[in-house]
Amino acid sequence: MIVSTCTVCAAAIAWWECPTGGWWSHDEHPADHHDATSSFDPVEDMDAQGVWHTIDPKAQA
Repeated sequence: MIVSTCTVCAAAIAWWECPTGGWWSHDEHPADHHDATSSFDPVEDMDAQGVWHTIDPKAQA
């Protein structure tokens, strides 16, 4: 799991991998309904079938 800190509220956020593209999410939805944002975006790559896969940042080091 890839985790970060939200740049808006400093709460913990997690990256959710999805075949149509991943996104950041708060553990608990904030009261002001802002979207989770991070100072970085994980690298994603599309396979031959058009499915997005998050590339493990540790594998790139």
